[in-house]
Amino acid sequence: MKTTPRARRAAYAVAAALVTGLALAGPTNAADDAAGTTAGSTADSTATSTATSTADTTAGPAARGKKVPARVLTDVAYTDPVPADTRGNLLDLYLPERRKNQKLPLFIYSEGSAWFGDNGKDTADAWAERLAPHGYAVAGVSVRNSSQVQFPGQVHDIKAAIRYLRKKAGRLGLDRRRFAIGGFSSGAWTAAIAGTTGDVKRLEGYQGVRGPSSRVQAVVTLSPPTAFRKMDSQATEWSVLEHETPDSPESRMTGCTQYETGIGDPRCHNARLANPLRYVSRDDPPFLMFHGSRDQLLPPGQSQVLFDRLASRCVEATYHLVEGPDHQYRYLADPAAGPVLGQTVSTVDDGARRGCSTSTSSASAPLGDAGPSYDLVADFLDAALAR
Repeated sequence: MKTTPRARRAAYAVAAALVTGLALAGPTNAADDAAGTTAGSTADSTATSTATSTADTTAGPAARGKKVPARVLTDVAYTDPVPADTRGNLLDLYLPERRKNQKLPLFIYSEGSAWFGDNGKDTADAWAERLAPHGYAVAGVSVRNSSQVQFPGQVHDIKAAIRYLRKKAGRLGLDRRRFAIGGFSSGAWTAAIAGTTGDVKRLEGYQGVRGPSSRVQAVVTLSPPTAFRKMDSQATEWSVLEHETPDSPESRMTGCTQYETGIGDPRCHNARLANPLRYVSRDDPPFLMFHGSRDQLLPPGQSQVLFDRLASRCVEATYHLVEGPDHQYRYLADPAAGPVLGQTVSTVDDGARRGCSTSTSSASAPLGDAGPSYDLVADFLDAALAR
């Protein structure tokens, strides 16, 4: 498929709109419903802010009669913003009610934008509504966009946020030993590379808090880009984008816009260095992965190759190929009305000589508890973070 530069730019604009606008169904917005959610615009504000609310809305079936997050901190700078007007070095934090001295597990989330936006934290309120009833704090983290910084800047950002949250864990009532991360689209790439590069010194960066670990204990990915140079060869009948062009999202993020084929040019070293598969090792945390079979922006092969690499290293992983949906994850909110589960593949370390085994299963509607849902995510986090 060959298109003109003008047509490609239009396609990428549509892609950015799809990524940011179609991911979610419309749960209530905890941040809008809660009072006093503007507390803290600097790194130190998190430690002292007392902004609280007791929103009365619940998070649907997962709520179990409990309330949504009672304390919300917004626009917290986890490192000095560069450039000064970026939103990419900010985070929002949603804290549910907790018992005295209780330490909460944390789910860090970043939305996608094809690296065109720096507002990845803005949809974390929906995740907070779904996960707070299960006892999880949620941090929405923004990283800088590709016009503000190129790789490895985005990796440095997410690691700075993780280190910052771990340093502040005691004051915030967080359990620094139970940090999970997730994301959608380019945000899922952020989660995947954070999960596979915990404490990799050459990717830590120098900004923000130093010292605490950047390692996470669980990873959730929704339709991630992973192996950039395989995207075009993995294209399906639903695909609408070319990725090996100088103006593709991946070429811009890696800083390879000077080459005619962008990330496809052998001189684009960052295309290789930005691949989460490169860093997979046996001690990586468990992964839970979802991808729609008709994803028109990122082919499901991107999740498959990540799963295959994780499985080859005996990393515990589960991959749900969801039959039908395009580039979105609304099926998590309403699995009964959404697409059916086409395939589940999982790998566990069985202690055998070869190290691990895989299994494959299929299911059709009605799926009930077997379907992809926020409750399934919560169950995965419970199991992964209980270790």
